[in-house]
Amino acid sequence: MWDSDNGSWHKVVTTVTPGGALEDGGSVIQKLRNLNNHFRSSKQLNGLSMIQKALSYPELQPLTDSDVRVAYTCKLIRRSIVNYAAFEAYFQSNKDSASVWSAITPLDWILAAEMEAATLHIANLALVESQSESLVSSYMVVFRRLAEKRLKSFKFQMMAIEAPKAKDENETTHRRVERTLDQFSEQGKICLRRTLLQLQARFPKVTKESMACVLLDPRTKHAAKKIAAVGNVSRKEEKAIYTSGLDYLRQEHRNVFGTMTKEKKIPLNQDFSSQNSSAFSQETSPFSSPASTGWDDEEDLLFGAPIRTNQTREEVKEQEVDARADRVLTEWLELEPDWLDVADCQNPSKSREELRKEMCIANDKGSYWSLLGLYRHVDVLRWFRDEGEDRFPSIALLARIHLGKVSSSAFQERVFSSGGIVMGPLRTRTDHRRAEKQLLLRHNRNELLKLKQDAKKAKEQKET
Repeated sequence: MWDSDNGSWHKVVTTVTPGGALEDGGSVIQKLRNLNNHFRSSKQLNGLSMIQKALSYPELQPLTDSDVRVAYTCKLIRRSIVNYAAFEAYFQSNKDSASVWSAITPLDWILAAEMEAATLHIANLALVESQSESLVSSYMVVFRRLAEKRLKSFKFQMMAIEAPKAKDENETTHRRVERTLDQFSEQGKICLRRTLLQLQARFPKVTKESMACVLLDPRTKHAAKKIAAVGNVSRKEEKAIYTSGLDYLRQEHRNVFGTMTKEKKIPLNQDFSSQNSSAFSQETSPFSSPASTGWDDEEDLLFGAPIRTNQTREEVKEQEVDARADRVLTEWLELEPDWLDVADCQNPSKSREELRKEMCIANDKGSYWSLLGLYRHVDVLRWFRDEGEDRFPSIALLARIHLGKVSSSAFQERVFSSGGIVMGPLRTRTDHRRAEKQLLLRHNRNELLKLKQDAKKAKEQKET
């Protein structure tokens, strides 16, 4: 940068976040932190608690943490908005210095609510979804798709800056108002753009491996084509993502099925027709019928009859095993479990009617299973253990291999760390090498513990 006063050039390092500058965003978050930190001492905290009791407000303590992750930042905004009326009453009735309260203008509160609405879904992913033990990698793809779609929408649900309506109200139940994109302030629109661009930059588009995970999860496989439409991709790219994932899964399944057949874990003469599926004819296979993928392949219309070739006995046997593997996979793709029965068995504390309301969605076109409802009430790994493994041993093995790969602490940190870029000055990021190391440590945790125990025993024996 040229310094006109000194007549010389100076080297300046500028960090540019895609989406535009958001100076007011970091300032508002810091003001909210200062406000909450004002109640660190027991005197101020007790005074606020008395106000909350007297006015029948929710007795929610201010957040005094200094975390900078997007999940905490959104939680800070939510808690502050719920406590807004209690804060106002406290500073009106006490002689405490009100500078931390007066520093936050009405426009600051509106911007804070807009930023919370902009980062709501990715923060929920960080706070709740990615920390669930039942989460598998297929649903990380679903949640990523859902977050991006909602960030591109025209309407958003923003927390109302008003007094709570009930004593048991909290951040989740506080009233929200609908706000269109046009009603957002300029800084609020910038936060929306930054959040979307960070989501797209930090979470890559669906790969063939992640698409295979979606197809291996019985809850998500029927929505695979919709999930393939991530980001601004063309119809041709959507088809390529879906078909490449399908081809990858087919080859992976052939390898696993062939190995299990050689090891006598699956009998080669197994009668698949006992499953009463219409998926056993080669004509209905999604791998032989272009129409079954949902897209038209004009070039396939020019194909004539297949050319016959002389094959060895081993090649014929391998083709037979592959054909059986494809029929099993086709049956799997057409499988439609009654998830209400499954959820009823897995959730004895909930009534069947409650589960039906939370797991089903109805519209003009008919009734559908809710992916979010299935996620909350169906443990797919337990389903594989109870039912799926008996009917589809090769699919169950692939599911154990693939469904746990993405759900790791590295993925969670990638979600968490985006807060510094979206709302504040701090920037952290999990590099690929560290993420790979974390994945290896996680998946080999039992083996590492065994090695440590063996080493400890060997050391004790040597000492004795």
